[in-house]
Amino acid sequence: MIPKFAHWRVCSCIGVFEIDQSIIRMSAEIVENIHSGELSATEILEAHIKRIEEINGELNAVVVPLFKEAREAAEEADRKFKEGISHSAK
Repeated sequence: MIPKFAHWRVCSCIGVFEIDQSIIRMSAEIVENIHSGELSATEILEAHIKRIEEINGELNAVVVPLFKEAREAAEEADRKFKEGISHSAK
């Protein structure tokens, strides 16, 4: 479900910035894919890590990559999601 407003304003330590509707739409699609079982959190994370590795050399936006920790968290999220599905199916 995509919010009906055009953008969100987010406050952060670097100030206020706007989040474009397309980002909200992509995020909503990712959530829908996880809930439908089409993709796992681990698969989505791996796609993001691949893209970071492709472009981070030029950008240097990710100074300390915490990919190992992110993978562990995604695997735990997938495990908990599957347990939740199996418990609700009983």
